[in-house]
Amino acid sequence: TCITFVPNGQQNSTSEIIYTVVDVLLNIGILVCVVILLVQLVKIILSFRRSEVFEEKNILRIKFIGRMFIVVALLSTLWEFLRVWWAKSLLELAQYNISYMDIIDWEDIIIGLVILLMNEILIIATGIKKEQDLTI
Repeated sequence: TCITFVPNGQQNSTSEIIYTVVDVLLNIGILVCVVILLVQLVKIILSFRRSEVFEEKNILRIKFIGRMFIVVALLSTLWEFLRVWWAKSLLELAQYNISYMDIIDWEDIIIGLVILLMNEILIIATGIKKEQDLTI
């Protein structure tokens, strides 16, 4: 959230309203993605408890989770970019520069890529299991 100080009687500018709307939309998008991720994760855990490890639906769910982590990372990066841009437009500090260096959400990107890599391993394992089931 952004705290804005507005003198009494002065209305918010159009850019402040646009910033607030985009900020709220990005936060809602991130929240929706996280809720969807949690629901899919619970479905996978329940499926694993029923010993349905090598099922096509689990492969699709894991792929979806990996992609959603990357989407969350992109939305988080956009949100951070928006915050830094807004701070830069409001503040000018002598001898300081506001940087965009650390706004990329590398953790979620790496987690998403690792999940997608593990999903590819699960696809290969599922193929081997199906082949083995056919030989017996």
